[in-house]
Amino acid sequence: MLAVASAVERLLERPTLAIDGEHYLAGLPLAEEKFGGQMFIQMGVLAPIADGLIFLLMYYFFRKLLLVIAAMLVATLSFTWTMGLLIGTGFTVHIMSSMIPVFLMPIAILNSIHVLSEFFDLYPRYQDRRATLRAVYSELFAPISYTTLTTAIAFASLMLVPIPPVQVFGAFIAIGVVIAWLLRWFSCPHL
Repeated sequence: MLAVASAVERLLERPTLAIDGEHYLAGLPLAEEKFGGQMFIQMGVLAPIADGLIFLLMYYFFRKLLLVIAAMLVATLSFTWTMGLLIGTGFTVHIMSSMIPVFLMPIAILNSIHVLSEFFDLYPRYQDRRATLRAVYSELFAPISYTTLTTAIAFASLMLVPIPPVQVFGAFIAIGVVIAWLLRWFSCPHL
């Protein structure tokens, strides 16, 4: 049972406060506590399942374990650093901010999928990894940069909402999107 709800139940059981009939507990604190507790359980269970599913699908499509691990590492580092920055700057992890990893994982993976797909498409033409990577990064730098910028701006626009948890969520998702972009482009050795 919930901590707040349990405390209220104990108060209602006191002989001096005994109320004949039924009583119902309601209100924002109870809803936040119930929803928040369930959200953290869901994030703890479903986030790893989603990550595993993404990993398996990428491995199925690309069949190169090292490349899939590298892509997953970029995504994992992006949301780990983002959550570390969130906590390090003094913000609490609440219901909204607990969803940051779930949003950042697919966003960060998308750029890697574009790079890997283009690499596998162009490799037969170049037959050289370095030359293929140069061609891939040359071709995809602008489009991926534009989509990253628009995604970051879209999430940053949530800072205009007069609800503090939504503002924090939007700001840190925007930061995480930029971190994922930086990790993607700077994780490749100098070409």
